[in-house]
Amino acid sequence: MKRRTWMKQASLGLAGTSLLPHVSRAGTPPFGQDQLALITNTVKAEMEADWQATIQLLADLGYRHIEGGPPANVSAKTYGKALQTAGLKSLGYGSSMSELQKNLKTFLQTVEHLQARYLVCYWPWLSSADNLSREETLLAADNLNKLGRSIHQAGFRLVWHNHDKEFVPLGDEQVFDLLMRETNPEWVGVELDWYWVAKGEADPIDLFQRYPGRFELAHVKDMNNNRDRGMTCVGSGILDFTSIIQHAPHGGTQLLIVENERAIRGMRCATGSIQHLKSIL
Repeated sequence: MKRRTWMKQASLGLAGTSLLPHVSRAGTPPFGQDQLALITNTVKAEMEADWQATIQLLADLGYRHIEGGPPANVSAKTYGKALQTAGLKSLGYGSSMSELQKNLKTFLQTVEHLQARYLVCYWPWLSSADNLSREETLLAADNLNKLGRSIHQAGFRLVWHNHDKEFVPLGDEQVFDLLMRETNPEWVGVELDWYWVAKGEADPIDLFQRYPGRFELAHVKDMNNNRDRGMTCVGSGILDFTSIIQHAPHGGTQLLIVENERAIRGMRCATGSIQHLKSIL
């Protein structure tokens, strides 16, 4: 499936394709409001100014899950209770591979206090990930497996987050494919960032079909139509979320997590994003 098929300007091209048997048909959306989430780096300035008011506003907008650690100088227990009071659930948080390896016990304690399920490895590499080799990719997969097994044994779940770095050639395949083949799905899941997939010239629908059930969480942010193909808020760009969301259940997606870490007005972005998602669910 070519890149253009999941962009808005060619969304009509999907009308004639047959959907996978267990993907919801038109008129039967595969997701509901209870599966809408937001990662708090989208509203970073608002969280810093008044995190309690911010989480209540997010709940009032219709978000049901929050990704991200407690605010500065706030304990995980206090933050977790505040989320519950606002009607939100913590889904988890995380850091880079290096930090998770060094401080795994602390991260596990925080996730436990938040009553969350996931620890997220936002950067599985121990380098800048420029010019990735097969050896470095295999090391990353081994590190994910070891970390994931430890987290699984502690009663939680590890997912790793992609960027565009993984969608580069590595012999006759891509780095992403080698990581998927070499990580054990019993211990390691994926938080698939649809924007970075697009930035890497890959297709999220194709990934759902090739790796069914592997992508438990989704970061949902849009791509602008400028030359830099930069980030923008959901519904303001060129990604065809209607088509991607139709196929996402085949990939195992359970939560749609709004993100735009570069948003200038975070709450406005959070508001517009959830309104757009509600309109297509």
